[in-house]
Amino acid sequence: MSTDQNREQGFQTFKEIKLGTESRQLLREECPCLLHNQGGSGTATVLLPTDPKGGEVVKALVLAAQDLRLDPGASRAIYADDATSAGYVKQTDGKYINGDAVGEQVTLIYSALLDDWLALGQSDGAGGSGFTEIES
Repeated sequence: MSTDQNREQGFQTFKEIKLGTESRQLLREECPCLLHNQGGSGTATVLLPTDPKGGEVVKALVLAAQDLRLDPGASRAIYADDATSAGYVKQTDGKYINGDAVGEQVTLIYSALLDDWLALGQSDGAGGSGFTEIES
């Protein structure tokens, strides 16, 4: 059953995607998904879907102490708590957020109204800042 069919039936199923050290384009058809880097030995970069629908969900979890980057694409941004200002900040279009400590996690939800991604449930790992870094 496809993700759309599952949603019509009232089920929310997540596709699990294990990342190595590659850069990869995430497809809309793969959402909702859980990304992790268990066993990773270097930086993994995920380009978020280029054609997301409102409400698409991407969860990311750092399971290896390596960089896990979530890139919204050139024309979109991620609203994230940057841990240095008063709450959520719209990052510059095309800039990624990064997690690198085991246990850091974030849930991204695409807002069709904003045409950007919202970072919810950012949490710290062991010695990390929890996908809060705004990369420039």
